[in-house]
Amino acid sequence: KPPFADAMNAAAQVCDWNPIEVHSPFIDWNKGQIVKRGLELGIPFEKTWSCYNGGEVPCGECSTCLDRASAFFAAGVSDHLTK
Repeated sequence: KPPFADAMNAAAQVCDWNPIEVHSPFIDWNKGQIVKRGLELGIPFEKTWSCYNGGEVPCGECSTCLDRASAFFAAGVSDHLTK
């Protein structure tokens, strides 16, 4: 989100002798748009998952798992993790 990206950029400006800049090229994209772009680029989504609970498999119920499912739905594609 923009406030987080702005705060990280401000911190990066003072964290070292040589200021660095944090870029956030997808800040205005929704998650569905990001999934679509990832598919265009050939991102191996089958090798990824998001889950706050950790473990060997995602829980499918935490907010991160739900966000991922929603992103794939918005992109109009199925996610290999969808039960």
